[in-house]
Amino acid sequence: MKKKLIAFYIFALLLFPNIVKAASANIKISAPSSVYVGDTVKVSVTISSSDSLGSWQYSVAYDSAKLGDSSESQMVASYADNSGKKSVVNTWTFKAKAAGNVTFSIPSIVVYAFDDDSEMSLNGSKSISLEIKKPNNVSGGGNSSSNSNTTKPSTDYKYSDNNNLNSLKVEGFEFEFDKNKTDYSINVPNDTKSVKIGATAEDGKARVEGIGDFEVKEGDNLVEVVVTAENGDKKTYNINIVVKEATPIEVKIGDNTYNVVRKKDLLPDTIATYKESTTLIKGEEIPCYHSEITDIYLVGLRDKDGKIDLYRYDAKEDKFYPYNQLQLGGIYIALLDGETPNGYKKGKVKIGDKEYDAFLKDGSYPLLYGINLESGEKNYYSYDNNENTIQKLLQSASTNATSKKSTILIYGLIVLCVSEFIMLIISSTSKNKKLKKALKNNEYKKNKNYNDNIDNTTNDVEEHNIDSKADEKLGYTAYVSDSVNNVFSTTKNEKKISKKKKQSDDDDMFQF
Repeated sequence: MKKKLIAFYIFALLLFPNIVKAASANIKISAPSSVYVGDTVKVSVTISSSDSLGSWQYSVAYDSAKLGDSSESQMVASYADNSGKKSVVNTWTFKAKAAGNVTFSIPSIVVYAFDDDSEMSLNGSKSISLEIKKPNNVSGGGNSSSNSNTTKPSTDYKYSDNNNLNSLKVEGFEFEFDKNKTDYSINVPNDTKSVKIGATAEDGKARVEGIGDFEVKEGDNLVEVVVTAENGDKKTYNINIVVKEATPIEVKIGDNTYNVVRKKDLLPDTIATYKESTTLIKGEEIPCYHSEITDIYLVGLRDKDGKIDLYRYDAKEDKFYPYNQLQLGGIYIALLDGETPNGYKKGKVKIGDKEYDAFLKDGSYPLLYGINLESGEKNYYSYDNNENTIQKLLQSASTNATSKKSTILIYGLIVLCVSEFIMLIISSTSKNKKLKKALKNNEYKKNKNYNDNIDNTTNDVEEHNIDSKADEKLGYTAYVSDSVNNVFSTTKNEKKISKKKKQSDDDDMFQF
């Protein structure tokens, strides 16, 4: 029977080795049991095992209001490079801020063995508590006797959290300082090689770092002045020393003058649809962003205070335009100038902490006009300031913006057509008058020619006077006959007068 049990045990070892012997690891959290407000506190987490550690992942939790903040991440994830790693330690450093009990814990953790990637079983505690105390005795101000100083109970003492500067100076350059303003930009001449920065804390118990002499070069030079309060709270004042370019590229937008940014690492970030590129400005290749979807070029411009913003650049017109980009509800748009929709008027709408151009109408959502940076489609968008979202309008709604322009165009065409028609009528009437006048003149000329012929004939008859009465009668009759024949084109048969008839006529004329 004993032999059968041994055989079964050996068989189980061979068939189910992980069940018989599972790899395990130990967890240990180390921290002082008690500290005082203002003390530096270190908390360590150790994972160890007799087997090789493969990988591990865990998170930590604590009360930062009392324990303070740590520069270390609250999430840990790593792995071993070789099979020899059997212990790993991670440490968090704090500066105690407030009195009370604090728990440092590990809400979740998983550890895998190096050899077979199996999950290791865990032993040990996943949390630890420590007490943060107030100072026992602190010499106070207040009234004091001549023989002794009064003391404050620790329960009345509070470490100062004042981390403000009282003054901030850049030697040789003036600027307006405000303790609540933490970002400054100072422009200095191109030949500046170094600057001296001075600062004093508002609270004598605070510590100031980042002052003294600093070397600078052309372009941007960032200097950080850090103020640490008595309780460990920190505030950073950023000073950007801008050494002016020797030959800046200046552009004007309205009444303001800007310098084109020549260094790509100074360009503000934008969304992924834009790619790094270059564009030609005043004969020089300038770093920029370009979107193949919208064909928009973005160039960095620096204002007189040293602030850098992106501006839309039109290479064909060689002009710059302010660039406003919005991201609301998963929609990315760049705002553009658009036609004012019917019933709306131009105005401003505040989104976040910035104002944007918009179209406003009582009882309606503000409208924004822009181009979708992911599709390249231009459209109008309504903005819901309660939900802080934007919604693309239907095509029929957005086209109302151009209806006024279309109506004006249609009316203009109608007026043009009517004007042309009127001019045609006037022109036709004028031509008819001229034609009638021409016809009248032509008829007149014909009548005049006819009358002239008659007059000429009469004159010719009167000029031929015959001395003798007989000759007068014969000459007159002959000439009248010839003239009448010429005027009325009588036939040749009518011109033949018999001698007898002619003689008879002559006798009658003489008798007359």
